[in-house]
Amino acid sequence: MRSKIKKNHEFFELSKFRRRFMLLVLLTLFCILFSRAFFLQGMQRDFLQQEGFERSNRNIELYAYRGKIYDRNNQILAASETVRSITMEPNRVEFKKGDKNKLANLLGVKIKFLNKKYLQI
Repeated sequence: MRSKIKKNHEFFELSKFRRRFMLLVLLTLFCILFSRAFFLQGMQRDFLQQEGFERSNRNIELYAYRGKIYDRNNQILAASETVRSITMEPNRVEFKKGDKNKLANLLGVKIKFLNKKYLQI
């Protein structure tokens, strides 16, 4: 058997139609990919940023229970308790008629106490 060296014109070569067809297919796929990227980044940016934020950030309330501290006579010196607090900025809050009464009822305090605290701030 003789080994024959192939000449350039003997290598596999696509016909003109096949070359143009493959070029057209590749350009079409590139245009589809480019238009999809433009649609996602340009048109739906706010929606996708909100979705990403919601998936990556979660608010979970954890109560830090630290236990009890006893003295040498087995008396409690300090204990962990859940405390809830409410803050209010008077320059941002405008009460309408009856709002102070509703807030006092929700907090379980008297209206005089609420007015006093509101004026202290």
